[in-house]
Amino acid sequence: FSGATCSMEVSQLGTTTTTTVYTLQANNGTAPNSSLYFGHNGLALGMQTTATAGAKWKIKRVGGSGNSSWFTVQAAAPQDTGERYLSSNGSTLQMVSTPATVNEKWMIDGFYEK
Repeated sequence: FSGATCSMEVSQLGTTTTTTVYTLQANNGTAPNSSLYFGHNGLALGMQTTATAGAKWKIKRVGGSGNSSWFTVQAAAPQDTGERYLSSNGSTLQMVSTPATVNEKWMIDGFYEK
C-alpha cells in the first residue's frame, strides 16, 4: 500500500444468514473518509474507491495456532473468471480458484479467528 496506514475492518454480508467479512483499507490521509479498499472490480485486483463485494474478504484459519496461525483470504464475490482466493507468486498478488498451495496461506499479525 505504498506506506499508507492500513486497517482491517469487520462488516457483514448476506441477507438471510450473516457471514463475517473484512475490508482491507488504506487511508491516504488527504481528506476525511479518503480510504481505499483492496479488492477486485471483477477483472483486476487492486485498490478500489468503494467497498464492493470484490473488496470484502472472508478469512478462515487453515492451520497453526495462536501467533502461528495460517489463514486463507477469500473474496466475498469471485472475479469474472471465477478466481476468489488471494495468492502470491512471490512477487505479485493475484487471485486463484482454489487455495491449493502455500501461496494462498497468509499469516496476519494479531488476528485470531473467532
